[in-house]
Amino acid sequence: TWNWKGYSIRYQCSGSSGPALVLVHGFGANSNHWRKNIPVLAKSHRVYAIDLIGYGYSDKPNPREVGDSFYIFETWGSQLNDFCSSVVKDKAFFICNSIGGLVGLQAAVAKPEICRGLFLLNISLRMLHVKKQPWFGRPFIASFQSLLGNTAVGNFSSDPLPHRSLLEVFFV
Repeated sequence: TWNWKGYSIRYQCSGSSGPALVLVHGFGANSNHWRKNIPVLAKSHRVYAIDLIGYGYSDKPNPREVGDSFYIFETWGSQLNDFCSSVVKDKAFFICNSIGGLVGLQAAVAKPEICRGLFLLNISLRMLHVKKQPWFGRPFIASFQSLLGNTAVGNFSSDPLPHRSLLEVFFV
């Protein structure tokens, strides 16, 4: 665990050489989301996977006590940058899934000197997508999303990085 502003933050690390990779999970997930990717990436990289505050095994401060402006992308982006400075002690590539992509983008915008690059997977821009959907297509899209998210059909694509060779090409 890492202490960030008085909160206990859980992270995982593996690998001892190569560029640093910080894996950032999506909504409702934690660093275990990357459990199959960490060992493969650690063969050639220093890999860190963090549980953002409010998720997984990290502390979950009560919103009534910390205020409405605590659980926002600026907070998580700051957490990610502080994590790189304090734990990784180096610049890092951010590999981000879902809302983790917005966290990675926020961190990169706030402190571009820390982020070596971004790899965004299924970045969550849901509000943008909803606004661009035609009114008549929204029920069908919602049904399809529900099918993928709530049935066995969605399990066929549950690993965010199923193809190791893609990462090898990107980071080599």
